[in-house]
Amino acid sequence: MLTYHPAFDQHHAAFRLLRLIAAIAPHGVEMDKLRILDFYLLFPHLLPEARLPQVLKARARRLGEEANQYSLPAMPEAVFKQMAPIQAQGVRLLLSVGLASVEQTDDTRVRRSEMPIPPEISEAISKRNSEQVSLMALLAKDVASMPLRGKNGLKDRSGLMEFKYDAI
Repeated sequence: MLTYHPAFDQHHAAFRLLRLIAAIAPHGVEMDKLRILDFYLLFPHLLPEARLPQVLKARARRLGEEANQYSLPAMPEAVFKQMAPIQAQGVRLLLSVGLASVEQTDDTRVRRSEMPIPPEISEAISKRNSEQVSLMALLAKDVASMPLRGKNGLKDRSGLMEFKYDAI
């Protein structure tokens, strides 16, 4: 039996990633942080399980109570790891069409390029973001502003990535 899930679709990943980097612009975002944000954009019902600061915890809980559009096919950590190559393909797709750029520093940072988003894609992003206003605000503003590395960084708080050996 063949089953489709957007977590494993590079085009769906590219669309989600573009939604996030456009909302986070102009600063760009570390690739690992973008992966975590993308995971929670796809599975917002798991956000309350992250150890978020108290001010964000109640908002995440309310979002978690909303109906989740996609079921989780396995354990969150396993799905997150399986999504890594798909997310990388999504970023490469955005780079290949000129909608994103990558800055290689200590952390690879992905940012929106100067190229305008085609109108049909821009409309689809606007439509989807308007359906998920609270989630996008929480992810692209509040969670994205959290540090990625170290104890109480986003890697640690989400439990999705190893943080103990991060250079801080």
